[in-house]
Amino acid sequence: MWNKARIMRTAERTLKRTELYREKCAGSSDPENNFQLDYVLVKGAKSIPDMAVAYAHYLDEIIAFDPFKDGASPKYVLDWAFNLDDDLFMYLEQGYELAGMSLEAHCAVWSEIAEIHGQGGIDHTKGMQQYLNYCKRNGVTLELLRREYQYDGMNVMTLYDKSAIREKTPKSQER
Repeated sequence: MWNKARIMRTAERTLKRTELYREKCAGSSDPENNFQLDYVLVKGAKSIPDMAVAYAHYLDEIIAFDPFKDGASPKYVLDWAFNLDDDLFMYLEQGYELAGMSLEAHCAVWSEIAEIHGQGGIDHTKGMQQYLNYCKRNGVTLELLRREYQYDGMNVMTLYDKSAIREKTPKSQER
């Protein structure tokens, strides 16, 4: 199985090699004033994933790119068109796995789930359950988000349904 930490490092290096990232570096000496890696989704082979997509943001700019295709141009994702249902949960339903996610991105995901869960706004509920399973397995908790990012929203782990994961997820993804 591929090493998730290595995938995240590769994605970070690929991000820093993009023209967009280098352009922002030219205008600032502060690395925080640039694109930040949010999360990486992978699917496929044992050593290196067959397919991957990474998302990064800078202010209201969002880009998606393949972290294993050095030199490939990232595509802009319009911030108003970005939604976690299609840009995260749908991928999870299609067999991708979350290789990693920043705590800042977790805060955004938790906030969006809290905002729209009761309104029927999540079409890819299986993908949301897989995301919550990832949180459970990786220690992403309300306390952690409160401590590190002053998250003050709903504890979305109350929506986690372990049985939904068992019923719908192939054994290979149940780690």
